[in-house]
Amino acid sequence: MDHTSSCDLLTEAQRSQLKLTGEQTSELSTTWSTNTCRIWDGDHAASASVTAVSTSDLAEFYHGRFANMQVKPIEVRGFPALFYRFDGAGSACYLAVGVAERQLVDVAFGGKDLKQSQSQLCETTQHIAEAAMDTVLAAQ
Repeated sequence: MDHTSSCDLLTEAQRSQLKLTGEQTSELSTTWSTNTCRIWDGDHAASASVTAVSTSDLAEFYHGRFANMQVKPIEVRGFPALFYRFDGAGSACYLAVGVAERQLVDVAFGGKDLKQSQSQLCETTQHIAEAAMDTVLAAQ
C-alpha cells in the first residue's frame, strides 16, 4: 500500500454502489500530512474522505496526539480497526483500519445537514472502509 494514491482506494464501481457519485478531489490531510481523497455524493450533501497513510498505525490512537479520543475497536475485513471521535465533531464518523506496521486506511463520512443518526453515519463509514480494504487486498 506504500505507493497507493488515496483516490485509488475506491473504484468507480464501488463509488457508484456507495452513492458517492459526485466530485472527487485530492487535498492535503491536515491530520496525516499526506493526500486524502474527498468524494461527494450526487447531491453534494455528504462526503467521504479516504486516506492511505504510510506514516502511522493504530498505536497512534492509544499513545500520542490522539490518546484522549473516544475509540471503539472493531474489525474490517479481518484487520484491526477503530471508530474514533473528535470532541465536538458533529455529523461525521471516523474509522481507521490498521493495514500493517506504520500503515493504515483512514475513512471519514459526514455532512452538515444530514438527517442520519450517528449509528447510520458510522454504518456508511464502515461500508466505505470495507470497500477500500477490498481494493487494498485485491492489489496484493
